[in-house]
Amino acid sequence: MRPWAVRQLAHDFGQRARTAACVTLALLAGACASSGLPRVATSSGQIETSTAGTADRVAQAYEAATTIVGDPTSLYTLVARGIHACWFGAGGPLSNTHVFRAEADSPTKGGQAEIIIHERDVSLTDQRGPQAVRISFENTAGVVRVATKVLKVPPGYGEPITRDVETWAKGGAGCQLRASFPQPSATTAQKAPGKPSAKPGAKGTR
Repeated sequence: MRPWAVRQLAHDFGQRARTAACVTLALLAGACASSGLPRVATSSGQIETSTAGTADRVAQAYEAATTIVGDPTSLYTLVARGIHACWFGAGGPLSNTHVFRAEADSPTKGGQAEIIIHERDVSLTDQRGPQAVRISFENTAGVVRVATKVLKVPPGYGEPITRDVETWAKGGAGCQLRASFPQPSATTAQKAPGKPSAKPGAKGTR
């Protein structure tokens, strides 16, 4: 074979090798780009999951408001009385787990008032942990706006709590929260099995 023919074959082989290498690199680059797409989708999915979790936490809050003719001080007194008798009374649903706090202006200053129910935290001096329920009484254009915001309570407590507040503010009676979630009575919980007063068959003394 002539020298020029050998040189031509070598040139053609090198050209083909370079072309194959370029094609291989291009395929690899395309594969890398394709492998990057699922990673982006995964990151987006994680963000959506986080957002959904936040929405769930926000949805746990329960809020209701009503307007009633009267003055804030009188309505606050009615609701506070109902709370102490129902929620915090003996065997009440919140008696062992929450703490009552109230702030009220004098009637001469408008009588605005607010009741705040805290989760009980025994590690604190006043035991006032995170806020669970806020009830505000505001004088608005001659009527009182009673707003209840449930922030953090056991599942299902939100609606009965708001119904109780509205009922008491209107002068009604009842305890929806206790009726919805009855608690074991203190007598039953503290009662221990006692000893029999007399042995079977024992005769009484005269």
